[in-house]
Amino acid sequence: MADSPRLTDNTVGTSVTGYFKAAGVKPFADLDLGYLWHRTKPSEATERYDRATSAFGSGFEAPVIDATAIVGRVAYNNEFRRGTRREITYTAGLDQHFSDHMGAVVNVTFHEKNSTVYNVGMVFLF
Repeated sequence: MADSPRLTDNTVGTSVTGYFKAAGVKPFADLDLGYLWHRTKPSEATERYDRATSAFGSGFEAPVIDATAIVGRVAYNNEFRRGTRREITYTAGLDQHFSDHMGAVVNVTFHEKNSTVYNVGMVFLF
């Protein structure tokens, strides 16, 4: 019996978001920096893919109820290697603030290269 292929896909990163003053809807701009590593192990060979990444985005946060808002974002994504992929992503999500310094996010990101990423995370606010 042949071995089943195994896939490991990891990303670590950080993000900074600046909000602009506006009534109701809050426009923002952000910068993401990260590193991704990916391993595929088919039957006998291992494939590796490691890259430093960045994204520059902008969007809006629109309040729904007290501490909950919907979010829309468009971003330009880049990998720091010549000849690697660059793409535009579109994100829709929900932010929930638990306090003045902590919250949670749930979102879905659509990549122009035909993939979709679902994200759940914690946010620390300064």
